Amino acid sequence: MPSQQHRGTGKATTVGRVLVVAMLVVGTCLAVDRGKFRTCSQSAFCARNRPTATPPPQDQQQEPAQAESPQGVEKNAGLTAQYALGEVVEKSGEGGSRAVWASLVGKTERPLVLGMNVAAYGTAGEAEILRFTMSEERDDFAPVGVKRFGVGFDSQLASSFLTLKEDLAVPLSVVNDKGVFRIMAGGNTVATLEATLKSGGFTLNVTGAKNHPVVSLNSKGQFVFEHLREKLEEPQKPLEQPEQQKEPEPEKPAEDIAGEVVDEFGVMFENEEVRPEDEAGMLSSDNKQPAPTGTNEGLWSEYFGGHTDSKPHGPTAVGMDISFPGAKHVYGIPEHAAEFDLKTTTGTGSVYNDPYRMFNLDVFEYIVDDPMALYGSIPLMIAHSPTHSVGVLWLNPSETWVDVADGSAGKETWWISESGIVDVFILRGPTPKDIFEQVAALLGTTPIPPLFALGYHQCRWNYKDEPDVKQVDNDFDKYYIPYDVIWLDIEHTNGKRYFTWDEHKFPTPELMQDHLASKGRKLVTIVDPHIKRDSNYWIHTEATEKDLYVKDYHDNAFDGHCWPGSSSWPDFINPTVRKWWGDKFSLTQYKGSTEILHIWNDMNEPSVFSGPEVTMPKDNKHYNNLEHRDIHNLYGLLVHMSTYQGLLSRNSNERPFVLTRAFFAGSHKTAAVWIGDTKAEWGHLKYTTPMLLSLSVTGMSFGGGDVGGFFYNPDTELLVRWYEAGAYQPFFRGHSHIDTRRREPWLFGDDTTGILRNVIHTRYQLLPLWYTLFHENYLTGMPVMRPLWVEFPQDESAYGIDDSYMIGNTLLVSPVVEQGVKNIDVYLPDQKTIWYDVKSYQKYLGGQLVTVDTPLDSIPVFMRGGTIIPKKERLRRATTAMTCDPYTLVVALDSKGNAQGELYADDGHTMNYASDKPMHIWKRIEFNTTSPLTGVMSFTDHPGCTPTQFPAQACDWYTAGIERIVIVGLTRPPQSITSPALTAPVTHNYSNGILTLRQPFQQQTTIAHNWSLHLAL
Repeated sequence: MPSQQHRGTGKATTVGRVLVVAMLVVGTCLAVDRGKFRTCSQSAFCARNRPTATPPPQDQQQEPAQAESPQGVEKNAGLTAQYALGEVVEKSGEGGSRAVWASLVGKTERPLVLGMNVAAYGTAGEAEILRFTMSEERDDFAPVGVKRFGVGFDSQLASSFLTLKEDLAVPLSVVNDKGVFRIMAGGNTVATLEATLKSGGFTLNVTGAKNHPVVSLNSKGQFVFEHLREKLEEPQKPLEQPEQQKEPEPEKPAEDIAGEVVDEFGVMFENEEVRPEDEAGMLSSDNKQPAPTGTNEGLWSEYFGGHTDSKPHGPTAVGMDISFPGAKHVYGIPEHAAEFDLKTTTGTGSVYNDPYRMFNLDVFEYIVDDPMALYGSIPLMIAHSPTHSVGVLWLNPSETWVDVADGSAGKETWWISESGIVDVFILRGPTPKDIFEQVAALLGTTPIPPLFALGYHQCRWNYKDEPDVKQVDNDFDKYYIPYDVIWLDIEHTNGKRYFTWDEHKFPTPELMQDHLASKGRKLVTIVDPHIKRDSNYWIHTEATEKDLYVKDYHDNAFDGHCWPGSSSWPDFINPTVRKWWGDKFSLTQYKGSTEILHIWNDMNEPSVFSGPEVTMPKDNKHYNNLEHRDIHNLYGLLVHMSTYQGLLSRNSNERPFVLTRAFFAGSHKTAAVWIGDTKAEWGHLKYTTPMLLSLSVTGMSFGGGDVGGFFYNPDTELLVRWYEAGAYQPFFRGHSHIDTRRREPWLFGDDTTGILRNVIHTRYQLLPLWYTLFHENYLTGMPVMRPLWVEFPQDESAYGIDDSYMIGNTLLVSPVVEQGVKNIDVYLPDQKTIWYDVKSYQKYLGGQLVTVDTPLDSIPVFMRGGTIIPKKERLRRATTAMTCDPYTLVVALDSKGNAQGELYADDGHTMNYASDKPMHIWKRIEFNTTSPLTGVMSFTDHPGCTPTQFPAQACDWYTAGIERIVIVGLTRPPQSITSPALTAPVTHNYSNGILTLRQPFQQQTTIAHNWSLHLAL
């Protein structure tokens, strides 16, 4: 075992009875079957368009082959026509906005024109965000009535994730400067557009400070736009199910299960006819279908894993290279179990052979250090360098691949999506803070979570019945371990029928919730989007009668397999369906629920055990004649958004809590997220941090992982290290598989119980800090969990670090992620910064690697000099019991003897914070060394605070006082400490540079008051 940790600068199923029974007998969990999921070479549109070599210099380029006609496609000609840049003009839009529009004219025998539009948004006339869109302006090749889908221009769907307001539009103008079109905002050049002989016929350079390019579109000439076209013969879809579907018989009694199949998770499936080729594709880990290597492979149909995709509209891929001049590091585009600093996927010495894939999938026991797709997708990439930060959002919810390469001038990327339009938002920065404000303007911010959601959550598949829930709840109290929420997985339902309860195991759910509520705790139940096809199940009968399900290729309600067996999926693209789903969370419809119940949306990729790649066929049909391929990555967001709105409708004054597994850009506005089905292995613990950092910088601040790992049984060391890491992550939940041993925190011996109690208590002590940071995130979009370079943008040694991170601007955390280590090396950024160990207050200078001892009960956590942390240190059973507890303020002085911080507090559960006149406390806390012999600490209203008159109460959140102040970094003890609010000096204790003030105001002051302390040094 290593002695030192070094720091550098699906649930798929089968329908084959024999294999399933064998799995049950063996009783083991298999790792991900990589053969069930496509590589780029097995995805036709990626394979035929992926660049294979660096283009020659421009003066050596030749005009590409032209696609003269639709028939040319069948003759192995290029699928992307050659274009020439046409007119470039200013174009007025709604509300007097002005954009720049250009045409790209196809060199084809029939008219084919792409329209290119560049718009700008920002404040004070600054073009902070540019929007680049491209779609057919005129296409005489397209079949009648067939149009591309641009999700960003669908008013119903765009509002679910885009928040960019038209009143932020910045007028643009264009100047032809010797063939280079300068796009101007307020007299400043924000981009240049010029004609080229490369594919696409154009290059767009977005400029930053000093007119230097910071983002280049199509500078490598890797443009792809497979225009719509007719197929000479009507596509035929192999019949995979009867044309006339029969309603399933009512569910059989539990004792009558002969003739049914049990999958490896214990799910009951009725026997059915299975096509031999489908069965082979589902059961084999060796998908032997040929990879689509030729230009014309997979144009009008595509076969993978025993499933055929009919592709009725043929090839419609769109793609482009996007380069980041001057930037050597790019981040984002979750979700992948890979390093935060995106590694190369193409070019000499590339780390990966496949591009990063974004296609929401249920990946059973996923592997780490791999660019394969996982549960969610946010197509946002951020590039950072010492001079600037920039971001690119590729707004397309269809399957997308991204190559990353090292270029001579900076990072080079290539993006390709299967369908839709080109819709790219460019965030011009130039600082990390600017980028996150621009993401917030574009996608919105995270609502402040209810305070209980920031506490500890206890979950398992499954707590078996009401006595089990009550016992676990009581044992937390018995062992003095705080927690706020207990969770119920799928087994709590009546046969996987969501919105129901197993009447034998959970006969009195309201009473169970009343018991939890009496202690200030909450319950979360799982509600997945697959609906059991059972004529006696009211949700299914309603959805059938109202025609609310996604359709298959034959226009029948899609019938696939998931946990309940035969299932159908609501069509969340339809706004009527979203409203219908939300209504199901009312107390009158979700019988047995109460207002302390919140919701977990799992399996919403969507996961379809019997489907291609364990998901829904791409040629399924949605509302408004959309194919599933067009909206796949958006489906999960619409599920959890509908759930959130339903909970908000249940009680419009209470903050909902929803957890999702699948997500898309903008999901942060209505859900928290976890990183799925990890394994109890050190490698999965290690990759949790980079995965959460990728989520954080793309808007998903409220994220976490399954503490202990979902699969398998962690040993004591791994479990402790996972708790220590999870306590310093935004979402903190223990969760495990049904086949694992129970792992509540008190089951590993007294010593381990003591360690875990302290770890969880530490989380609760820091809740005032977490809550304050989520308030900042709500206002500005600044991530709660931050990579080091966000706080230290000039420190290049921090750019590649993803095993340490910042909580806000205050704490640096380095989890222990390797077995048996006795100490680890931690990089402390910035030579000008002082760092303090949070336990000993030992002082360190930044800009160096320090070795820190790591006994089992400790991980390295450092407090940044110049910051102030609010804490609540008393041990309580849950957040509600902490309401009136007093605060401790920890002040860490910088090299000049100064420090700043904030405290935000409100009632912790209502929507009042978002009202015009919020009732809150928002304080600015400062310590300033005003002279060598004088220091002043102040606690005053923040300029953004709304003045509030609080009612007189003996105990409420605003009546909490200041119990203790700790100031570290003083060079001498104070001679006296006085306050205008007090008649006598404040008693204090000073030792080794640490000043402690206990009860400085003798309980005469609360956090609602302003005050100051004056130190004579």
